[in-house]
Amino acid sequence: MSQGFAVFDRLITRSVEVFERVWPLIRGAPHNRLAWMVTAAGVLVIAGPWWETPARALIAKYLDVQIESTTSPGWGFALVVVGLAYHLLAYRADALRKELADKRIRDHDAPMMREFQSTFPEQKIKSILGTIAADHSIYNSEQDFLDLMTDRLRSPDFYLVDAVVRDRARALAEAIQQLSHFVGSEFFVPMGATTQSRTCLQPDLNIDRSGTHMPTADESARYDTLGSELIDRVRRVKAAYANMIRAAHEHIL
Repeated sequence: MSQGFAVFDRLITRSVEVFERVWPLIRGAPHNRLAWMVTAAGVLVIAGPWWETPARALIAKYLDVQIESTTSPGWGFALVVVGLAYHLLAYRADALRKELADKRIRDHDAPMMREFQSTFPEQKIKSILGTIAADHSIYNSEQDFLDLMTDRLRSPDFYLVDAVVRDRARALAEAIQQLSHFVGSEFFVPMGATTQSRTCLQPDLNIDRSGTHMPTADESARYDTLGSELIDRVRRVKAAYANMIRAAHEHIL
């Protein structure tokens, strides 16, 4: 008798382990739970000949209650088929809804992103950022170009439905703005310049642009610090731009 209970306990333990593994997979959607219940009911009906006789015998012995024979296993097989078929159809319906939603997002976002890439070509962006990092200078027209980029990225007309690409676009706008703020506060027209259309990083602290003024050691050190900060901001813009384009190709292009 005790051996029989031991086997029964092992079956229960194994059943619980299987349930714990399967339940997280089926609990997400209501149709998954419904399909699981229908299929489980079918399995129980099919397994009726195995557990039904001992169960009826125990109930009759200890509760003195007689239970009639249950439904034919064929009905259990039918329930399993219905449950699995319903799950398959519901799963396919979910997939089709997701495909339709993704297509709507692409149809909305892709033209906007292509227009952005056409208006603000990657090569021109890299050229401007390269000059800023290498020469510590920028033309007013180039700064205007960066400002237009920021305005476009933050414009209500440039609202991207895809959340990932939208977040990357916001990050790029923020990185460009931080660079522009730095340029606005630390870039000036060098003394003796022949044009006012080009500004440079603290020219009075740069021995090559300070004219007759000779920067002190402290001033040169400050310039080096500003130069490092400038390069860091340029790198953030480059990284943010690359992240946005990469996300666009992964999600909408």
